[in-house]
Amino acid sequence: DIVTFICMLKVCGSTRAIAKGKLIHEEIKNNRDLLEKDIALGNALVDMYVKCSMLTKAKVVLEELPDRDTVSWSIVIAAYAQNGQGVEALNLFEQMESEGLSPDMVTFVHMLEACGSTGAIEKAKQIHHDIISRGLLIKDVVLGTSLVDFYAKCGLFCEAKESFDQLLVRDVISWTALMAGYAEQKLEDKVFECFTQMQLDGVSPDLYSWNTVISGCAEQGEKESVFTTYQQMQDQGLLPNSITLVSVLKVCASTTSLEMGKRIHAQIEGATGVENVKVVLANVLIEMYSRCGRIGDALKVFDSMTTKDVVTWNTLITGCGRQGEIDIAFSMLERMKEEGIKPESITFVSVLSLCSHVGLVDEGLRYFKAMSKDYGISPDLEHYNCIVDLLGRAGRLNDLFEILESNTFEPDIVTWSTVLSSCHQWGDIELGSRAFEHIARLDERNAPSLIAISNMYVDGHMRKSNNNFNPMKMDELKTLKGHEMNWIEINGNSKQSFGEDKEECTVSPNAIKVGMLDNDNTSCQNTESPSSHFGLKSTPKQSSIQMI
Repeated sequence: DIVTFICMLKVCGSTRAIAKGKLIHEEIKNNRDLLEKDIALGNALVDMYVKCSMLTKAKVVLEELPDRDTVSWSIVIAAYAQNGQGVEALNLFEQMESEGLSPDMVTFVHMLEACGSTGAIEKAKQIHHDIISRGLLIKDVVLGTSLVDFYAKCGLFCEAKESFDQLLVRDVISWTALMAGYAEQKLEDKVFECFTQMQLDGVSPDLYSWNTVISGCAEQGEKESVFTTYQQMQDQGLLPNSITLVSVLKVCASTTSLEMGKRIHAQIEGATGVENVKVVLANVLIEMYSRCGRIGDALKVFDSMTTKDVVTWNTLITGCGRQGEIDIAFSMLERMKEEGIKPESITFVSVLSLCSHVGLVDEGLRYFKAMSKDYGISPDLEHYNCIVDLLGRAGRLNDLFEILESNTFEPDIVTWSTVLSSCHQWGDIELGSRAFEHIARLDERNAPSLIAISNMYVDGHMRKSNNNFNPMKMDELKTLKGHEMNWIEINGNSKQSFGEDKEECTVSPNAIKVGMLDNDNTSCQNTESPSSHFGLKSTPKQSSIQMI
């Protein structure tokens, strides 16, 4: 009977037994009267396909039902919204309304989710108006929290706070929704403000709340705050989950806090056993140890893993390269090949960068060629930039020029800036001029390149071979990228620096803005000036500085 079919479909959905569910569907279709008699059966059928992740089929079944209600539509709308297909969810919502059906609180919650994923702010505001006009906010705190969550994630904090203040009940979920929005927009001060206020209001933070605060501290690079909050959370009886541990370990990695990292590692192993550490946690442990210079410990974590993904290999290879463990890095790449793990594009970025920084030109070129030949990976701009850097550092500018002329990629400003730097290092006037011209086309007010090309000129690389070369006029250098540009002459040699203000050093009777460095004392004033600092750091005693 109908009740039996509904129960069987629920079991198929919960166990994802799609084959059995399809057989039941066929039985129901053979007796079409069943669907016409009870709309709940049709809804159960749609829900079964949704739970088995067959959204397109669920939508087809919905459209074929002889009768549909708000629940029918809400099941499919929710599925599309939760799977990140907000546009389709919005379209289904419009179809539902065109049939004269009114959304309920469940529909509104998932419509706000769809609006959030698609940035449909005006549609969400219209929904907000409908919710208020129906008096639904008074009835359902979940709906009010969804509004807070939507506005906060869209960065509309006035609306988010207004919706929050209108809630009759502000529970940990609503507080955390507001905090998460602030965190997403990197407003860590607001996160802490909410975190403090919720506790003053008698609301105890849950694990998600703590994670939001820890992530906020981590984003700001506030190491001590991360570690303190992590300890406070545990003092209140909450055990960290993988999200917590990843956040804290990333801070340990970025700040090379080895002791804290080792403590967390021991905590992880004590809770799960070394064999059961999740891949994402193991990967960040490898990163932490390698950044702290403990490649041996990173290898121990790597070897203990029963499951590895390509990120695991990439992390270890990159870490070895960073610490100069070249042989281990290359052996890992070969081991990947032996174990049938296909390297990704980012793997070769790590390898090529390693070759560049340690001067292994031939090896770098070999791996660059192997990308497409052996692994079927087409080099992209990032790989070409690594090769440009590799050849430039080694002074192989003729080979570098051939790559630029090959038309196999479109150089960007990073490419040409790398070329310019190499030309400055090796004194290649012609290629350096060309690099500067390309940078000027891409960004005519690119300050670093103007400094580099000008310093090449004043250093003599270009003055000797091209007396007419004049990359810029003095007045064009007054402000670049919002910074003040200063020319500093130190013992007759001109250099440039950025300054935030126009005051540099005191005016000498004999020269404009000249300071005299005399032992430990100088005649410079306004030492807050970056150019003053630059001049002071760049000169020996008894030297004169002139700022222009």
